[in-house]
Amino acid sequence: MESAASLLGLAQHLPSREVVALPPATPPPKSLSEWRVVTVPVPETGLERRDSLPTWNLEGLIAGIATRPSGYRDLPGLAQWLPGVGAKLRAGVLLDCLRDAPASAWQRAAYLSRVARGDETAAALLSQRPPKHMAWFGATRSGGTYDPVAKVSDADLAPHLAGGEAHDPCDRGLPDPP
Repeated sequence: MESAASLLGLAQHLPSREVVALPPATPPPKSLSEWRVVTVPVPETGLERRDSLPTWNLEGLIAGIATRPSGYRDLPGLAQWLPGVGAKLRAGVLLDCLRDAPASAWQRAAYLSRVARGDETAAALLSQRPPKHMAWFGATRSGGTYDPVAKVSDADLAPHLAGGEAHDPCDRGLPDPP
């Protein structure tokens, strides 16, 4: 996850321990024993090649984070690069990356898209899978920020977006998407 963000030029620093994503039920090879392994299903449309190696593209990364928020451990770094990528998000690719994901992953992807200022992408996700219940981004504890559009409570990423203070990271004075 953090390795993909680095390869995509999003992260400002390399992860302290490289991360590799493998499909579920795929045992990691012994040669990757020093790497951190996360298992998240991402389809081919969520991949691209960098330095001749497959890596997640931006939509695959957002889908991966939305599917397994605990897998992305550099939340301060995520808070730095996420608000600047909304214009780069391709809604169709992100929809495809999430096609087999649970509803909570769709909600978190919509929330991340809203934080990224990709309101059209968030609206496309929410129109395909309207949220019925609240989902959590990270820990299920009080004191987080609640996005009423995506119905996501965020106690982990939001404080980093606010510089340590509570605020709504999606509130830019704009109307909520339909």
